[in-house]
Amino acid sequence: MKRPPRISKRRRGFTLMEAMTASLMTVLVIAGAVGTMLAGLQSWSQGTGLVESEMDAQQGMRAVVGELREAMAITVDADGKGVTYRLPQKNGSGEFITPALWDGVSRRISIVANTYGRNDLNIGVVGNMTKISRNIVLQDPIRLNVAYIPFVAGPGTIKRSITITFVSNALGSKERVTYSRNRELLYLRNVPALTK
Repeated sequence: MKRPPRISKRRRGFTLMEAMTASLMTVLVIAGAVGTMLAGLQSWSQGTGLVESEMDAQQGMRAVVGELREAMAITVDADGKGVTYRLPQKNGSGEFITPALWDGVSRRISIVANTYGRNDLNIGVVGNMTKISRNIVLQDPIRLNVAYIPFVAGPGTIKRSITITFVSNALGSKERVTYSRNRELLYLRNVPALTK
């Protein structure tokens, strides 16, 4: 005699332990994803601060180099925070007149403290200066916060070169400050020839 098939009374479904394990795994995956996202946002913010400080320093450096490269004479302030310079005359088509003669306009580049306790880089005709860069700091954090001199004239009585250094800063993630340092040695193009 054949026995009838046995019908299992066990129900198909999740046990409490399986449900808890699945929930725990879901929470771990979500926590990992949120942690990765937060780390990415922090890195993004830090990178944004670095880009901002680099742009400030490079923008200032490009403007200063472009202006001083054409100078025929420079005078660096005693504290090294400013430069007074002369440009040669140009003809109607914008070319320099030879021999080089001063155009009669006193121009200046200087680092000046602003109302927020930071330093701006200004350029222009004496009495009519324009801000070209901000957040210039006068202590170099890369060199253990030692004060540096932004403008250093080359040797000799007639200045033919100048070393320009700018350090700027910007806020990154979690109010951490990022720094950018730019330095360039520049030779003046239009120094008048010495006569014997």
